[in-house]
Amino acid sequence: MPLTLSDSSPISLTRVETNEAPFIARCADHTDGVVINLRFDTPPKHETLKRAALRARLQFLIDLESWRLPYLKGPEDKSFGSDAQTVLAKAASLPLDPTFFSDPGLADGFLRAAITAQVGASLSFAPDFQFRSLEDPWFGVNLQCIKRMRTLAPRMPIAAWVHVTLETMLSGVLPFVAERYARELPIGTSLALTVSDMNLERSPEEIATYLSAGEAFAAHGLRVLCDRSGEVAIAAACAGFASGVMIGNRIYRSAPPSPKYDSPYNPAIRLAYFDGARARRVRRETARRRGENGKLGCRVSGDACKAIEAQDDENIELRLHAAHEMRESLRRAHALGARKLGSQWREADQKHLRGLAQALELAEARSQEA
Repeated sequence: MPLTLSDSSPISLTRVETNEAPFIARCADHTDGVVINLRFDTPPKHETLKRAALRARLQFLIDLESWRLPYLKGPEDKSFGSDAQTVLAKAASLPLDPTFFSDPGLADGFLRAAITAQVGASLSFAPDFQFRSLEDPWFGVNLQCIKRMRTLAPRMPIAAWVHVTLETMLSGVLPFVAERYARELPIGTSLALTVSDMNLERSPEEIATYLSAGEAFAAHGLRVLCDRSGEVAIAAACAGFASGVMIGNRIYRSAPPSPKYDSPYNPAIRLAYFDGARARRVRRETARRRGENGKLGCRVSGDACKAIEAQDDENIELRLHAAHEMRESLRRAHALGARKLGSQWREADQKHLRGLAQALELAEARSQEA
């Protein structure tokens, strides 16, 4: 099923966790599709999530997470879970470095493994690796993978992925990256953009740099999918360059700079209630209290949405609410546009909304200067 992208509003794709087959079975009316990490469907899981998406007739993407492979020390390295057990890792020589791709036979075997892993997905991403500059050998590998994968799978909808750290983005390199990628990709190609640590903790100047980077890719005719940028994704939607957003309901709301990150162990990250009107997540107890006072509720399903009163054994209700509330937030932001929504945010009581308004103004000013 090809990925359905529209100029009228960005699509919302939910990043799922390792045990979320029940969510996939129920989410078709709440989200536009799901993103599945390849390592989550690696044995002993045996494509449980992928099969659930196929049964639900749901659009899905596979995140190869190839950028993590250079961090592995060898085929038995379990530092980051099941990365070394994926079909992609088994086609590589670990530890992986750029010289691996100088052998055409090895490189083609790796790319064929990537193609196989994404059979049935709405897009097939070329493997990608983090880079720090245009001179970084991994940057050249990324372009090589795009070129060769388009040759190996000429009838498949090939997409690209750019994955950089916040530091790399702030260096100002991404507009130049956009120009180089545009040479290799036809107009209309989807491109996922991941910038580590992009969330509401960033300054207006940093968020503006992110928005400008996204606009640079879109200006070359690429369809940008904003990956794990938290509530900043709503600003990207109203800025107009985002064709889609990929975000989790609990974790996978922002991206780490490396697999060696210090975030809390996953179960310690609590599921929260997503308040789309204020573009923030609130504690369940707070949401329940505000709901009882008539100050908070679902903008999409109204009383039919049971998330606000969901008990601890009804987490799926909060996940479904987060999915449809984020989709609605993106649609509303896109419909209002940067100026109108920015004007509303400037008058908001919440500091983070005023910061987003400032970021939109800075990004627009930079665009006009360019």
